[in-house]
Order: sequence, then C-alpha cells, then structure tokens
Amino acid sequence: MPQDDLVERLDAKNQELIRQIEESEFCQRFFSPDTKTELIEAMTAGLLHQVGSYGHELTRSVSTALGRLAAYPQFAGMVPELMKSLLGEVTHAEMARKDSVDLGTGSRAETEKPSPAAFAVAAVARLLCEERHPLTHLGFFYLLEGTTSQIAPRLHEVLKARGIQSPFMNLHAEEDVEHAHQLANRIREILEIDPAAAAEIEYGYDCFVLAYPLPVWAAGLERALTQS
Repeated sequence: MPQDDLVERLDAKNQELIRQIEESEFCQRFFSPDTKTELIEAMTAGLLHQVGSYGHELTRSVSTALGRLAAYPQFAGMVPELMKSLLGEVTHAEMARKDSVDLGTGSRAETEKPSPAAFAVAAVARLLCEERHPLTHLGFFYLLEGTTSQIAPRLHEVLKARGIQSPFMNLHAEEDVEHAHQLANRIREILEIDPAAAAEIEYGYDCFVLAYPLPVWAAGLERALTQS
C-alpha cells in the first residue's frame, strides 16, 4: 500500500542517518571509553545548546503549518490531535537550554546568536511550514522522532554510566520510541485519505535532512571543544 511504502522509505532513510551519526566524530568520541567524563558532559551541553537554539522556532513553524492545514477540508479534523502532539513538545526547547547551562557550556544570554547549523534547521522548518504544503512538517518530524528514538537511549546509557544528569535526555530516551510509532500510524492514516500527500511528507524529510542532524551534532562537538 502507498502509505506502507512511504513509512518504509522513511524508516530506511532514518537507518542510513543513524549509520552516519554513529560514524560521526561526535559519536566516536562520545561512545569511546577513553573520552574523559568532562568532555562527555561538555558534548552533551553543546548538543543540547543547539536544540535549545532552534526548538522554539520549530514549535512556531509547526503551529503555522497546523493553522494552514485547517483550510484543507479532508485533513481539518486531524488538526486538534496534531496540535495536542505539538503541545507536548513546547517545553522541550527550554528544557534542553537549561540542561546545557547546568552542564556548563550553555548560555544564559537570550541575545546569543544561534549557531549557523541551528539557524539553518529553523530556517528550513519555517520555509517548509509557511510556504509548502502543511503536511511537509510530518516529514521532518518523522526524521526527528525516528532518529532520536534510536540514539537518545544509547546516549542516556553513557550519561548514566558517567554520572551525568540530563532531564532532557532522560525524557527523550523514554518517550520518543512511542512518539515515532504514533507518528508512523498518523502518516498511514493521512495517506489513506489522500495518497498524494506522500510526496509532500517525503519532500519535508528530504529538505530537512540537509540541515539536520549531522551539521547540528558537529556544531555541538565544536562548541564543546571550544568551551570545555
């Protein structure tokens, strides 16, 4: 069925991304037993600083997309549930920012510019949500949830072993597997209504992957090495 084809394609793309993340310098250092705990802590802070920098922009952009989706009669009934899912994410950017500060390489200054990588994530999301089909946001959400659900538990295990506390990492290690499963079902439901939406959702994925995750993880590592 078309909806299964799309979910399978997105899952395959996520698996390739996971492979690339695992091969990144960030992960090579993070999962190495030879890396000092202080650097692990700084790397976590650096990565969460990126999340805190673009997270609120993602919320704003997706809110715009859902407002626009209400004008599509075949999908308007889904807007309340999609908005409910988004509301569950609203506090996460601030949680990431607070963790980055508590771990030592975050910034309390609201005027600090986001890294170019974080800016690019926010810019791609905003343009997709404001100018393209509203459902493109499901593509980049599937990327976010699908990769985080697999990587966050592994990161969290390292943090626990090192005695490093991060409520943000703890939350995502526990919740994102279920979120990814729910999102896959939502996409299948949408494509039963309109199979043509598959192209829009996949377009959102393919645009977003140019900005996330690899540039963001690299920026997190660079911040850690610079400030630790």
